[in-house]
Amino acid sequence: MMAKKIELPNITKNKKQVKGNAVTYQGNPLIQSRKYFNSIGTRLFILGLMGLNPHLSKNDKFFDEEFPLIRISTSELTRLFGHTEYLSMLESECEKLFNSSIKLNYTDGGWELMHIFDVMKYVPKEGLYIQFDQKMKPHLLELVKGNYTAVNIEQIFKLTSTYAVRLIELCLQYRNMTKGNVIERKLTMENLRFYLNVPD
Repeated sequence: MMAKKIELPNITKNKKQVKGNAVTYQGNPLIQSRKYFNSIGTRLFILGLMGLNPHLSKNDKFFDEEFPLIRISTSELTRLFGHTEYLSMLESECEKLFNSSIKLNYTDGGWELMHIFDVMKYVPKEGLYIQFDQKMKPHLLELVKGNYTAVNIEQIFKLTSTYAVRLIELCLQYRNMTKGNVIERKLTMENLRFYLNVPD
């Protein structure tokens, strides 16, 4: 299987260059889930989203029916970790991310834990290969029913805090309910702790 190559967005004040999709999409249940990510895990997750071409409308002719294998090159991994000695950090960060889960809460009081990735594989001189778990398809690929949120990479990739990324996602979910140019969303402290994965 050919792997999709994804590169980090290179964002400056005057120009944005993104290889891969400039906009990522997540089903709203995933936006409102608890994600057990640190900042590196968040960025790897976003890079994975950049390699997806989800089914968004009935008019779509070309979309991913299955999750592609996505390659993040060694040069991009160096940029992500900020130094050339990334290998010692990469393995432990990937292990944490691969073993992490996402928790979905349901309105009836039920909940579900889901694994995120099916494959995470590092090949020297090639990079990191990642592929999402098939159970994530309703939340990342099969979005034709319209219950999803679009997030522009420029809006989130320059952020260094996982909390900031999550707050942007939660606000953008309410983009269609703006008052003027202001997005307003009211959250209880309990919900905010859940969404941001903040310990009680």
